[in-house]
Amino acid sequence: GVEVMGFSWKNKLVSTNPNAKDTDGDGVDDNLEKSVHGTDPTNPDSDGDGLNDGDEILVHDSNPLITDTDGDGLTDGEEVNGFSITVGGREISVRTNPTDPDTDDDGLRDGTEAKGFILVIHGESRLIVTDPSDTDTDQDGIKDGDEAGKIDAEGHEEDKRIGEINPVVVKIEGQDRTVRTDPSRRDTDGDTLEDGKEVSGFKISLMGGDRVVQSDPSLVDSDGD
Repeated sequence: GVEVMGFSWKNKLVSTNPNAKDTDGDGVDDNLEKSVHGTDPTNPDSDGDGLNDGDEILVHDSNPLITDTDGDGLTDGEEVNGFSITVGGREISVRTNPTDPDTDDDGLRDGTEAKGFILVIHGESRLIVTDPSDTDTDQDGIKDGDEAGKIDAEGHEEDKRIGEINPVVVKIEGQDRTVRTDPSRRDTDGDTLEDGKEVSGFKISLMGGDRVVQSDPSLVDSDGD
């Protein structure tokens, strides 16, 4: 039969065990691998992404023939099994969804966040790493994607994105100003006020009474005085 003679899988001759329904022990019957899923019944991980075919098909709904199902720059195995990133000098373990390129829905691809991207703030280039499983990595009250602006899959600015963003806009001396902040640091400009506080506004006391004002979270001196 076919099992004894072997058959071609992606230009490779493979032979299954005629005495076993599931030759490679991946949880999927040989016949289903050959006729339905197109996977290699002699290799438990047909695409070599670190997840066995059975888990991809039956558990995670990822593609057992594609290393990176959602095209976010991380392999399916990395996303499911977890990986470590360093944010603000702190190492954290992360797991993401192999079928969703933006697990935390913050507008940045999982791979872009985990591998890092260059962000230019007032002429200063910063290598930024954010948590792809946390919408607001620095917990400053602003979504990572909104802080970073437009970042593409390769970590470049002003290009295609996963989702929509709401640019960070503050009013300084009566004028709206769109700003870019560091999503890995609560206080981008180091002025002791958290970015979210500067954007949402804070109370100051003047001769005429108290007033709520905004300031630029990317500049220590928002009005240049």
